[in-house]
Amino acid sequence: MPIPMQPGSHRHLARSAQNRESRIDLGAIGNEPGSKSSTAPNHLEQIARTAERISTSWKKLSPATDTGRDTKKGIGKQIEKATEPGMLKPSASAHRQTPPGVRAILLTVRHESPWKMYKQGYELKFEDFVTVAVGSSPNSGKVAIKNYKRREGEGILDMLNKVRHEKFIRVMEVFEWEQTYFAVFEHVFVSLEQVVACPAYPTERQLVAILAQILEGLCYLSSIGLQHGSLACSNVLLKPSGDIVLANQEYCCVAEEPNAADVRAVGFIAMELMQKYVKDDGAIGIENPNRWRGNSPSVGFLSMTTSAGSVTELQQHNLLQRSWRKEDLVLLEELASFSVRRAYRYFD
Repeated sequence: MPIPMQPGSHRHLARSAQNRESRIDLGAIGNEPGSKSSTAPNHLEQIARTAERISTSWKKLSPATDTGRDTKKGIGKQIEKATEPGMLKPSASAHRQTPPGVRAILLTVRHESPWKMYKQGYELKFEDFVTVAVGSSPNSGKVAIKNYKRREGEGILDMLNKVRHEKFIRVMEVFEWEQTYFAVFEHVFVSLEQVVACPAYPTERQLVAILAQILEGLCYLSSIGLQHGSLACSNVLLKPSGDIVLANQEYCCVAEEPNAADVRAVGFIAMELMQKYVKDDGAIGIENPNRWRGNSPSVGFLSMTTSAGSVTELQQHNLLQRSWRKEDLVLLEELASFSVRRAYRYFD
């Protein structure tokens, strides 16, 4: 009886003149009709030797590079699946383990109008106005759409594919239409700008929850040789779940100094959260010692932002070693969402 051939092995058999079809001669090992002793020791030894030769033959004939299979585990690995143009697809290295917190999906461009898929609702002001839209399919939810001139589109796409950490706002797809690129992001309504403007001051535990998540994203950027470069309260977003995500990652740049711009930006963000404003002279510091004691870890962290050499160094400060949960920010996000008036433009 012929041994079943593994997928892809016939190509190797055709290339090798020495390869022959492997067969088990049932008569030779005592399984012919009328055989009385198919389980005798000499027959069992002969079966074992034959099986070993066949096993060795298959190992030589079936390398993983041809079939896409892992010969050590015997499990097929999908290297890359064909995708429709414009859809998210696995990266070329998807078979390798993705680092923790990094999304394994790369973007491609859909060469069609985004307004076939989404209906514009209104524009909401963050640093700039972004279009809030809803998908045309049922239960698709709201998205935020930003547009870019075509000449910067390729650079935007490249950076969006480089920065795929979970602490950055999720980009869903990219369109190119009529000399313009459109990037579709998840919609997050509240930024730290609204948190600063709302009547409540964050507690120290809430401050830690915010800063720890910001620094997680910045340390990831540092690990791949980038810096945000334009971090501010208006592009640090707070989800209803308490998750902090950074926006404007498409404008990240190569870190010329050890994250100097990002270190200083963290100081300004912390200062705004702690006292609701920045100082007129541009210095970092707290002017109300009654709310934040001068010897508190929070003030010590703020002071460190004026001298730290990197965001990684900031992450080691003892303030960031305190316990926190993202759920600590849920009520703060809700208060900021309805207590602060926002700039918007409505599509009539």
